Amino acid sequence: MALRVRLTKRVVQSVTIPDRGELWISDTEVPGFGIRLWRTRAGPGGAFAIRVRNLEQRIVRESFQAEASRALRTDGPNQARDWSVQDRLANCLADARLWAKERVAIHRGQITPSQRRRIRLEMASDRMARRTLGDLCEAEIAYLKNSQRRESYVDRLDKLSSNMPDGILSCAVSKIEPKLLANTLTAPILSPTNARTLQSFVGQVFHSAAQVCPMLMAVWHDVQSETLKIWHLRRTSGESANIKISQIEFKELFSRLDAETERWAQALAIKLYFQTGAKLSRVLKARRDQVAAQIWYPYSPSERDYWYLGIEPINANAAATLALATRRMEDEDLVSRYYFPSTTDPSHPISTVSRFWRQMAQDMGWHELSLNHAARAYKPRTTPSYTYMTYAWSAPIYRKLEEQRLVSNGVKFDSEGTIISISSG
Repeated sequence: MALRVRLTKRVVQSVTIPDRGELWISDTEVPGFGIRLWRTRAGPGGAFAIRVRNLEQRIVRESFQAEASRALRTDGPNQARDWSVQDRLANCLADARLWAKERVAIHRGQITPSQRRRIRLEMASDRMARRTLGDLCEAEIAYLKNSQRRESYVDRLDKLSSNMPDGILSCAVSKIEPKLLANTLTAPILSPTNARTLQSFVGQVFHSAAQVCPMLMAVWHDVQSETLKIWHLRRTSGESANIKISQIEFKELFSRLDAETERWAQALAIKLYFQTGAKLSRVLKARRDQVAAQIWYPYSPSERDYWYLGIEPINANAAATLALATRRMEDEDLVSRYYFPSTTDPSHPISTVSRFWRQMAQDMGWHELSLNHAARAYKPRTTPSYTYMTYAWSAPIYRKLEEQRLVSNGVKFDSEGTIISISSG
């Protein structure tokens, strides 16, 4: 007995196993595919199967092994259920239909669905490999905009990616020379922050494209390897590390910094960085109440390490720089506790001098020279980053002498001997 119907999960669950003999139900969706139901002395049974003629016109019968179905191999309480024949078959219907399409196509000498999918993927992969980096960047930008990412962030990525050389943007991603792209992503004109942002964005572009064309991940790994080599070369034996700067050039640099009036805070902060042993982050946050008696206390009492007092002597050149910063503030009627305040919000200091330094270095002819390299050339590493008092702050005799000197210069202590304020000096 045979029936024809489109097999669905509900249909399979509702079929009735015959009292004796076998029942064949053909599927109308996949020709040759169907379900066999039978009853023997051992009990009821059922299986999905195919009945087709092969290229030699011989009838081929094959049964689907339900145990191979993913639906019957799931972990959890489903394994413990005492499923009926109908329930067991209904849960593996999807896998059985896929199996049937493959086997029927093979016996009839046709292209199987898996082969067709592989061909489509290969065609899509080939199309993706031929797309240019510029096209993929634009597609990624469009996706980010539709994802409602922060507009300023997306605009920044759009500007950074569009400013890459035309030769890179117009090149197919599969044919990009890793070293050329690595040089683009580490161009000296880019600030460290922009370089990291651009590298992260281009990496995401390659990762997205690799979902369709996996070979592109190998290209991106080569780009990353070349990028690391470039950064390592610049840190160790790069051109900027070997640039020799004369005292005449430093004098010219300081003159230009003094003459800067529009971005005077960045200019004078750089000059003070050269004139002291303090870290740049502390120079930018230098406050007027931290200087007393030609001594700068860059660290607040709570930031002292191991109870050693961190100080920075203010020599005549550094004092002149601070005085010039004060005059610049007075000329612009700025009121701030910081020597180098932000022009947009004087209650906060400037946060960076990177862009100003790159422009200044370019004007001086030091195109790839970083601020740290220039500072090392002016103040060798043998000079301590900070001048620490060589005695332990907890030593009573030295502590008493230093307290007396500081009090005479306007420094105030609490009852436990901790500095609580420093008058302007």
